[in-house]
Amino acid sequence: MIAAVNHALDGFVRPEVTILGAPRSAFQVCGFAGWIATALVALALAAVDPALEPWIAGLLVLAGSVTFLAVAVITKAITGTARLVFYHHAIAIGAAATGVIVALDVRPLPYLDLSAVALATFLMFGRVGCLMAGCCHGKPAHVGVRYRDEHVAAGFAHVLVGVRLFPSQALEAVLAFGLAAAGATEIATGAAPGSACTLIVLGYAGGRFLIELTRGDQFRPFFAGFSEAQWISLAATAAVIAGDLTEMLPHARWHAAFAAAHGFAACFVLAWRFLGHAPRHRLMHPGHIYDVALALDTLAAPGNRAAVVVATTSLGVRLSCSHHAAPTGAVEHVAISHRDGPMPEEFARIITDLVRLLRPPAARHEIITRDGIFHMLLHR
Repeated sequence: MIAAVNHALDGFVRPEVTILGAPRSAFQVCGFAGWIATALVALALAAVDPALEPWIAGLLVLAGSVTFLAVAVITKAITGTARLVFYHHAIAIGAAATGVIVALDVRPLPYLDLSAVALATFLMFGRVGCLMAGCCHGKPAHVGVRYRDEHVAAGFAHVLVGVRLFPSQALEAVLAFGLAAAGATEIATGAAPGSACTLIVLGYAGGRFLIELTRGDQFRPFFAGFSEAQWISLAATAAVIAGDLTEMLPHARWHAAFAAAHGFAACFVLAWRFLGHAPRHRLMHPGHIYDVALALDTLAAPGNRAAVVVATTSLGVRLSCSHHAAPTGAVEHVAISHRDGPMPEEFARIITDLVRLLRPPAARHEIITRDGIFHMLLHR
């Protein structure tokens, strides 16, 4: 089953697709398809809900599109790179939609419901584009997708080429599809105004908080051990509860229960990290994973194979690599130690598991411990 999933994902991802005989960016194609789907969904819901005007729905889609492009241009001007961060765009588009609603002096909640469903629809296509291109990828795992050299030209990290990465993008696309479908159903069945928006915001905040634990792309801000997206997710949940308590949003008992579960999840993650014997969250932080991947890629380079070269990561993990011939085949020897003394076994277990995932598959492996140094033999 796992092999079948991996094979399907490997065959699916590609940085370009052919349309009308010409190669096109898969990410951009998915984005354009998402924009069309968003407009169609918004107009369809406006047609079935008497509280919505189709022309206002169209205006909201237009305002959201302009805001999306404006945020992308401003971000590139400030940072120098074209980075699309969903939460940044969602907040800006939500503010733009609110501005349009206030300017037109219409009932806000039905149109906020519509905007939430439209955003979830667009996100679904956007994350498929991320999966195709290799951005927003997950951490090394036994289940996932392997990106190829052709993805490097699209911005994928070359040291992770051939490494199987958890398909975080696909998981988020499924979440977005479910939330969009549920929100559209709320609108179509005449649920209380604001119900769809509340459902989508809470559902996405909770889901995104957990999905972030699987994310492995390193260029994202972290504060106090949580990513920016996780902090925004917690803030979004708190905002919905505030709206519930002040009666700005429709009240439902499950809102408080969901918020409590979200808070419990955050506390559980903190407790698990604090009480654990090894700082797994630091060793498996996306930035440190990249450090280890870069070190192994450098050590395995043909020019370094004949010499004893040692690389040290930002957390003091020392790695060296050598290759040997054996009667049963080639053997790759990776020595793992710590800059500040003997490496604890718990640390070593995490790093050796990571090394196995980052290096080409081995038929079998051995781990030999000597004087606080862990020798990993990968038999191929």
